[in-house]
Amino acid sequence: MLQCAAVRRIPLGDLMEVIVRAAAPPNLSHPLRRDRYAVCELGENHDEPHAHLVYPPASTGPGMWVLWSDELTGCVFVELRGCVGDHASGAACELFAGHSPGHSFDVHGSTGAPHPQVRGEPDGTNVSPDPD
Repeated sequence: MLQCAAVRRIPLGDLMEVIVRAAAPPNLSHPLRRDRYAVCELGENHDEPHAHLVYPPASTGPGMWVLWSDELTGCVFVELRGCVGDHASGAACELFAGHSPGHSFDVHGSTGAPHPQVRGEPDGTNVSPDPD
């Protein structure tokens, strides 16, 4: 199954508020690009809002996800518990519980090129200037 190619720029103020209000210091090792573009992690043709993991759960708690419908509507930050699906190889699903069909280990590649505003490498290098 191919990965959804939807992207959304995360407003800096919203992102900082979520991090500051976290009950425990969040693990910010998950790759939210330095230019703050989130890429939907769900499989193509899903029936729910697009979703990107902002930061993973601390031990057994929920992770922080950003959900959005399209670029014109706002985004919402929600804490969601992890999926309990696992692959025969022992790989665990990295999505949230109750996600649409297709575990993270079933999702590969992308349905198309990223949005033209998303430039640079996945680590955030060579990105366009931040307009904020």
